[in-house]
This record gives sequence, C-alpha cells and structure tokens, in this order.
Amino acid sequence: MDSDDPASDPASGPASEPRNDPGNDPPADAPHRSATERLPDSSAEQRPDLGRLLTGLVERVPHARSALLLSIDGLVRAAHGLDRETAEQLAALASGLHALARGAGARFAEGGRVRQVVVEWESALLTVCTAGTGACLAALADRRADVAVLGYEMTLLVRSVRSVLETPLRLPAGR
Repeated sequence: MDSDDPASDPASGPASEPRNDPGNDPPADAPHRSATERLPDSSAEQRPDLGRLLTGLVERVPHARSALLLSIDGLVRAAHGLDRETAEQLAALASGLHALARGAGARFAEGGRVRQVVVEWESALLTVCTAGTGACLAALADRRADVAVLGYEMTLLVRSVRSVLETPLRLPAGR
C-alpha cells in the first residue's frame, strides 16, 4: 500500500463515502478523493478530528467539492476531497490570496483582519478564511454552490473549534 494513501494512515479516521446526489458530482476531470486525506503534521496526535471537521463541512454545503486546512505560509495540515499534489497546489494558492488580502487590508482597510477571500470562476468558487492564529481554511465548490452558505458554514466551523485549527507560526532558521 502506498504511503500517500490515506487508508494507510490510521490517524485519518474512517473514509467518507461520496454523496449519492448526481447533481453534486464534480466534473470528471476534477481531482477528487472520497476519503479525507490526513497529511503529515508534527502535532497530528493532538488533532485527531481535523479530517472529520473538513468532511463535515463538505457534506453540509451543497455542491462543495473539497476543504483544506493550511498554515498561512501554505503548508497543508489536513484535506478532504483532494489528492496530495492538488492539496499542496491549492494550499499555495489559498495562502497567496490570503497574504494579498492581508497586504491590501493594511493599506486600504486600516489594517483590519481578513475575514474571507472569495474567487469566483465560471465553473467553480474558492473561499479562504482566517482559521485562527497562523491558519486558514479553504473550500472549493462548483458554481452551483451558494457562496453565502459556504462562508457561513466555514465561519461556524472556525468559531466552534478555533483552538484546534490554529497553527503555531514558524520562525526562520537561526532564531
């Protein structure tokens, strides 16, 4: 069994089954996994429920495809509905968007905290929100998803388990 396979990781918890509603199926070319992938994390034994939290988010929001918890510097902490490579790419994108929003906030919004960043494409939408100190939560959905419902569910998730989602900031080497 491949070590990248979430089924080989006992910390990943039970695999979730895809929803049976054919209207919720992602396009055939969209990278998707039905199992929640728990990526390596130095504190994984302290955070056993991250995968279930992300699975629950995707299951509660109609037309949601995947969810991702990442550090603000773009490291994947946990993912649902994404293979490892796609999770890493989405984490880099989400981290960059969040950083741009923080910079814009410093200049144009009196330094206010970023609540969420939304990107809407013709066929999909991406929502990224702050998930506590040093962490972001990202969710990808198809265009039929209601962005308000997605944002609301993400906010509820973050508020209910903020301390579990937070990621300690990493210091540069030598400090």
